[in-house]
Amino acid sequence: MQGITFLRVRLMSVILEVEHVTTCHCAKEVTFGTHRVAFHPRAAHDIRVLHADLTASPHCRQHWIHDVFSNSVAVVEPLVPAVTLSFTARFAIEHLGVKNQKLPVDPAAENAPMCAQAPPPIDAAAFSWRALSGML
Repeated sequence: MQGITFLRVRLMSVILEVEHVTTCHCAKEVTFGTHRVAFHPRAAHDIRVLHADLTASPHCRQHWIHDVFSNSVAVVEPLVPAVTLSFTARFAIEHLGVKNQKLPVDPAAENAPMCAQAPPPIDAAAFSWRALSGML
């Protein structure tokens, strides 16, 4: 009978601190509508969230929800008219088992219109025939 050998490999963990600022400027003072901001990292088998927060200007009311994909989404409602709307997201994560730190940005995300309002994604599985058949 052959024996089994287990090899323990300890990979380096890296703390990543990120600050992302999105600012929208208008030509004149406007009343901004409600925004959904999804810039909160998700924990995973190799990622531990150490800290995350979101600030907005002008003065805003905000609360957090989960979308259909379990992403944390801030719903931000500016309370006063302004010329500029700004979001500052900060987080720190511990990435376990990092072999390199090359984290490329998807080219489609480099020039995305960040102030555009997109509808929240819909999980089509909830509308499947099997799910609906119990309601008929």
